Amino acid sequence: MSAKSFFLSAPLALITLAGANANAVIIEGKFTGVVALAAECANVHPGVTGQCGPLWEQNPEGSIASGSFWYDVDLAPPDGSRLDNYAHHFTYTNEWVNMFIDIGGKHFDISNSSTINDEMWDVEYITLTDNYKPEPDGFELQSLSIADKTSSGSSTGNYITKSLNFYLTTWEKPILSGTSLIQEYNWQENGNLLQGIVFFGYQSVQDSNVIFSMANINITDFTMNIRRESVPEPSSLALFALMLLGIGINRFGKCVY
Repeated sequence: MSAKSFFLSAPLALITLAGANANAVIIEGKFTGVVALAAECANVHPGVTGQCGPLWEQNPEGSIASGSFWYDVDLAPPDGSRLDNYAHHFTYTNEWVNMFIDIGGKHFDISNSSTINDEMWDVEYITLTDNYKPEPDGFELQSLSIADKTSSGSSTGNYITKSLNFYLTTWEKPILSGTSLIQEYNWQENGNLLQGIVFFGYQSVQDSNVIFSMANINITDFTMNIRRESVPEPSSLALFALMLLGIGINRFGKCVY
């Protein structure tokens, strides 16, 4: 590469690298719980034909289930609520929420498939409610809900649909810092008024083989942390670098011509 080509391409490369890190905030969480209910062949849709069979080799009720999630704050849609104490981020996409669960000896990646053209088959949402008031005003509701649903196949033929909905609520100790998507929290079940549950759903229609399964998991511990955050104002650094390289190009041109 010639020196002139380098000077011309370097600014674009620096801007691209800086822009890739701009405002990137990832929130990740983990949870563990006890399977309170697991049902097979539940709520089979009318018109579905074939033999309905089990998802697990053994019913997982009473066993331990664990899972994790992460979401990209910058890819999330704007808050659709007009209330000060409630936030609602909802899309028919498979882009910004990712959820996983290990249950009944199997691992499920909720977000690893999404091929049905009907966008209504994909759902991502996060809601946050912050009505908490410290003493002496009293305690009020705080809640956090994270959901992910994806599908693969055809809505008129064979398909697989997976969904996971995480819900945490409290009337005693605060779990949220306002209604921002950027949150950090650590909790273990200790008899307080914090309650958490995970709803898992799995539906599969493959010709004559049908699976319609669901499970409810009572949460016993939960963590949520900020995994990655960008350096503030990278665009300013890129502009400064561009200015310096522009001066270099100008001087280079004078030397050549």
